Amino acid sequence: MEKIVKTYYDGLDEGRLLGRKCTGCQAVEFPPVLTCNTCGELHDMEWVEISGKGKMIDFFLPGMMTHQPVNDDMKPYVYGSVEIEEGAYFNCMIKGIKKKHRDFVEKHLPEVPVHAIIVPRDGYKMVAFEVDEDFMEE
Repeated sequence: MEKIVKTYYDGLDEGRLLGRKCTGCQAVEFPPVLTCNTCGELHDMEWVEISGKGKMIDFFLPGMMTHQPVNDDMKPYVYGSVEIEEGAYFNCMIKGIKKKHRDFVEKHLPEVPVHAIIVPRDGYKMVAFEVDEDFMEE
């Protein structure tokens, strides 16, 4: 597992998003995992570069119990689910949605276009998503 984690974070340092593709069922896993979550088989997995494009499926605004001060530099953001073009579906932070946008965004779910961003943190980088700029109404 350490090799997978290292390769993933090395990719982020290079500005690349890496996932793993199952050689059995062809499913792409992102973030990368050791074995395929789709078919459950222990097939070989190969590294693939992820486009970073996807769509937001759902979201919720951070509240008193879910707010984390370490994420203040990401404001405005929500927590939500994203499905990337390559098929993987997962939970993440999604930047660019204010409370005033809630109704507009909810009307367009699950087709809200998003793209991945690599966010520097203290000693490492993480992946978040951001709503495509030309989608959001002001």
